[in-house]
Amino acid sequence: MNDHIENNDGVISNVIPTQSFMNLENENKQLIEKILEQNQRISKILKVKELFEIAIQKYEEAVNSLGYRIEVW
Repeated sequence: MNDHIENNDGVISNVIPTQSFMNLENENKQLIEKILEQNQRISKILKVKELFEIAIQKYEEAVNSLGYRIEVW
């Protein structure tokens, strides 16, 4: 049910029911929160990946210093 309303400038605009707008606004907020949570998880995963890369590099250097040659990648 879309009603049309004419404002003072003579422009006709669509009006949606208040509850529908509130529902969409609430859904939008939930989606934004979900995106923020996922971004935080991704940041943590990238940090762990970085730490593993550093650990692998140190392990590779230690093994190489013993006279062995390895390449992890």
